Amino acid sequence: MNFEFTEEQGMLRDSVARFVQDSYDFDTRCKIAATDEAMSRENWQTFAELGWLSVPFAESHGGFGGGPVDTMVMMEEFGKGIVLEPYLATVLLFGGLLQRGGSVEQQAEIIPRIIEGGCQGAFAYLERHSRHQLADIKTTATVEGDQLVLNGEKVVVFNGASADQLIVAARSSGEQSDEAGITLVLVPADAAGVERTAYRLMDGQVVANITFSNVQVPVADIVGELGNGYAVMGPVITQANVALAAEALGIMGQLNAKTLEYTKTRKQFDVAIGSFQALQ
Repeated sequence: MNFEFTEEQGMLRDSVARFVQDSYDFDTRCKIAATDEAMSRENWQTFAELGWLSVPFAESHGGFGGGPVDTMVMMEEFGKGIVLEPYLATVLLFGGLLQRGGSVEQQAEIIPRIIEGGCQGAFAYLERHSRHQLADIKTTATVEGDQLVLNGEKVVVFNGASADQLIVAARSSGEQSDEAGITLVLVPADAAGVERTAYRLMDGQVVANITFSNVQVPVADIVGELGNGYAVMGPVITQANVALAAEALGIMGQLNAKTLEYTKTRKQFDVAIGSFQALQ
């Protein structure tokens, strides 16, 4: 079995690696983290211009047509700079849900805007009580004529404070922890009844808790089918977790390289500490 990257994947890796090396040192990251959004809109537009936002999307929508390995290649390099820009939240989660479950109209309207850098998104699924159980959802989506009415709260929504559009996982039927009965809904982040409370995590990125109070959206804005959202969100989150593992690999690789460099240059008793048996 051949585990080598293709030529295109190698070029993609080199492109991201150059950006991180030239434009995303740790001091730069700290400055970005200190801003209100904890990301750079200028960098995001650069991502679009370099084609990175198009990687996992189908060619029919202007995308690169890449797969999980392509996104893993990018995420590993992003990890080396602990990049703050919301690639995971907008492209892999929000965009991934649209690509997997969105209608033809939803995909045609939103995916090209993501690729161009003109739309940022977030996936609001986690709740205070759910403890990472994807199906444990109290937020409700009630059908009233041609409208859905959303009520509830989501927490730790990645890019939730800056997103233009949200995809919300809500319960339209069934019991609280049932996989059946979950509906995914597109919601404008500035819709009436949506309230966002932003805060920072330990790594500096900004997330949000979002409450929905009688938020009305058209039934046509369901992503996938009514009550069948779990079948869409499960595989997308699995792929996102694989991408996060690649990012963690990049972080660990960089830490290892920095530590090794330190052991070769830091001296004690006039010798490099890397020569000590305890560190070998």
